This record gives sequence, C-alpha cells and structure tokens, in this order.
Amino acid sequence: MKKILFPFRFNNLKIILKYPEKNPKEFMYGMYELKKKNIYIVDYLLEPRERGNLKRLLLWSFEQPFVKLVKLGIPFGIYWFHKKKYENIDTIVCINDAISFSILFWKIFGFIDSRVITLFQSLSERHNKFFKNNNFIIWIIKKLLGSSDKILVLSSSAKYELSKVFKIPLENIEVFYFGADLSYWKYKEFRFEERGYILAVGNDMNRDYKTLCKVVSGKYKTIIVTTNKISCKGVEIKSGITNDELLELYHGARIIITPSIKLLTESSGLSTTVQAMACGTPVLVSDSPAMRELFKEDEEIFYFEPEKSENLEKKLNELWGNNLLLERVSKNGRAIIENKFNSINMAKQLDEIIQ
Repeated sequence: MKKILFPFRFNNLKIILKYPEKNPKEFMYGMYELKKKNIYIVDYLLEPRERGNLKRLLLWSFEQPFVKLVKLGIPFGIYWFHKKKYENIDTIVCINDAISFSILFWKIFGFIDSRVITLFQSLSERHNKFFKNNNFIIWIIKKLLGSSDKILVLSSSAKYELSKVFKIPLENIEVFYFGADLSYWKYKEFRFEERGYILAVGNDMNRDYKTLCKVVSGKYKTIIVTTNKISCKGVEIKSGITNDELLELYHGARIIITPSIKLLTESSGLSTTVQAMACGTPVLVSDSPAMRELFKEDEEIFYFEPEKSENLEKKLNELWGNNLLLERVSKNGRAIIENKFNSINMAKQLDEIIQ
C-alpha cells in the first residue's frame, strides 16, 4: 500500500480529523475520503508556526525576499522541522501554493526523493499582478515547477496561462475540479418567502466589497462574513463564526453575492460558490473565464461584470423578486454539485492522479 504525506497549512485540520462528522472536509481535496477507505496509508503534516524558535527565525529571513516579490509565503520549515516524516514516503500531495513551493525547493536540492503532486490556485494571477517583468523570479519559479511530478490547477484558463508563462509542458498540468462536502453542506429547498437577505462570504485579496457596498447599502438586508477590514453602511459584518453558523446563514439567504476584482485565471470565491450551491442558495458572482468554465449562466449560476456597480445593481434588481428563476437555479446548482463538484469526486480524481 502506497504511503502518502499530506502537508496541510491550517491548524483546523486537527479539529476536522477529531470531529469529521461536525466539520466540512472539502479543503482536504478528497484526501479524507481516500484515507477513510484505506486506499493509502496517509500521514498528515501541519505547517510549523513557531515564530520564536531560532531555526524558524533563520529560515524566515530566507523566506522574506520571496514573500516580498511574489506576495506568497514559502515555509521552509515544513520540511526542516519534520525530516523524519519524509522517510519512506511514496507521494507527497500539496494543495497549497506556499507549501508546494517549499516542498519543491527541498526536492530540487535532493532532500526529498518522493513523487510530488502540487496544486496551485493563484500563481498565474500573482504573476500578472506582481512579478511579470521580473525575469529572475520567473526563472526561479520555472525551476521549482519543473521539479513537480504533476501540477494541478482549478481551471483550463489557469492551466494554459501557467504553461505559457513558465514553459511547463501541458501534459504535466492537470485541471482538478474542486467541490463541496455534501455530507456537511446540506441542501435546503428554496422557499422564496423564507429567504430574506443577501449574503457575501470571503477573505481573499481579490474580494471587491467596495462595489458590493455601493449597491446594497440602505437598499437590501445584507450580511458580509469576512475578516477583511471594510466599511459598509447599513450592512451587518460578521467574523469568527462557526461552520454551523455559516450553514444556517446559507440556508436563510435569498442570494449569495461573491464580488471580485477582474480576474483572468483565478477562481476567486469558488469555495463559497460550491458551498452555497450545495445548500440550495443561488449565487451571483463576478464574471471570469475560470468560473464560466465551470457553471452555466442563468442555469446554475448568475454573473455580473466585475468592478461595475451599475451592472451588479441591474442584475440584482432583475433577480431579487424573480421567484421562479431563483428556484430553478437553486435546483440546478445543487444538481451540478451532486453530479460533479463534490469531495467524493475530488477523491476519485486524486486517486487517479496518485496512481
């Protein structure tokens, strides 16, 4: 039986593994289901967070130049503090950009000889924003990516852009379809009269709450769940809520709005989108090639022009009172999550890639 090492970035992994029935598991990208079926021997590894440790501070000094240029971490300690974990491992599966870079760094220098599968969610978008004119950084990242046995991305647009920019053969890159954990994000039938507010969820750097606030302030009851510092008159801002509380919010919302800046390859808001669709709540999301690749407009999801408050306002006016359209998209959205974008199918994809 193959031995798999699964480095994980967030400490909530401990909670998920201890209480799996009480927590969503989609951010394990199918690994939980594979371990549960005893398909592989899986060992988990958390990114170290020791900031006061002398070794950690030394490594941090080497990480900083990369962080400043790429706007992305490279936690060298994920190997350095856990060398024993990497012995006799067949495959390492990395589902985070920063951890992927770190593992590939140690592999290039011969410290890791396992097969390495990496998933990159925002690399090509970061290239366009932060370092497209820095040939040295592009060369470094090209070398790192070249040492990955298989690179996963979340859309075809990301695949072709990554291949073009970093000169990676297309056959080394595979589109991996992210999906919701249906055992947690339960479906609730869409009843128009029971759905009374707009909900927005998310913390990433691409969120465009400024455009959203221009449209909803003083006009619609709206709740935003985020740790981002935003000011939005007449809107309830929540942070630090539990998954159960978020589930309840999904079930009570008439529509989810996921506003993002204009993007070419990144699937910003994808996790919120699939969670909401699993719950039976219609989603209105900023238009992007990556999202259009996944969901059909006015059948499974709604789109509005990114960073255009007039277009968002127009779409929201059309949708807010349209019971039949919202109900249809609610059902269709749930159906595509059941059929394609779910954690069971992620496990099947991951199994095929490992094999």
